[in-house]
Amino acid sequence: MSNGGTTTPPLFPRSFLFVPANQPRLVEKALGSPADAIIVDLEDSVPLDHKSAGRSELERMARSSSDSAVLDRVFVRINGIDAPWFDEDLRVVASIPIAGVVLPKVERPADVSRVQDGVARHRSDARQNPLAIIALLETPLGILKAADLAVDRPLGLMALAFGAEDYRARMGVSAADAGALIDFARVMIAPGSPGTGRSGACPEGPFFTRSGDGRE
Repeated sequence: MSNGGTTTPPLFPRSFLFVPANQPRLVEKALGSPADAIIVDLEDSVPLDHKSAGRSELERMARSSSDSAVLDRVFVRINGIDAPWFDEDLRVVASIPIAGVVLPKVERPADVSRVQDGVARHRSDARQNPLAIIALLETPLGILKAADLAVDRPLGLMALAFGAEDYRARMGVSAADAGALIDFARVMIAPGSPGTGRSGACPEGPFFTRSGDGRE
């Protein structure tokens, strides 16, 4: 379904396939896969000197796609709010009709709001048709602030996602010893859903929380 400059899948995706934005052949192959949603990545999987090429590939993909249903399945993981590529990422995602974005390293509701503010600088209907945002929690502070995100419900927040591997690495715990640590993070994220319109799943870890707006 299309909303102004953005599109939203009719059902919350159950499967996500990550693919680097700077690899055109992999992007095309991913778009032809049966995954419910494709996350085209501009962040960790793209080398620093290929960030611009990744954005160009996104714009090319949008121009060349003749089937709007294809872009309905596309989310873009942009670079974090403190990254030097953040503003340019927002310019590109504001200009193409994708399902939404994945924002990494989210630690507070204001991080999500910065995305909407940035998109609004490039798209006049951004407030009426906010970009859907999956907030990726992958830092210790982000996990501790999960309830704040669920309660504040910043404009466009679609889901909370848990980035288990980055979280584990930041905590300095080996994969073999991370069971209790991962369980703690899940417990911190999950209670944010009842009564606030947020419940859960995860693109790169074992857990996600989705919007409680009737999607299954």
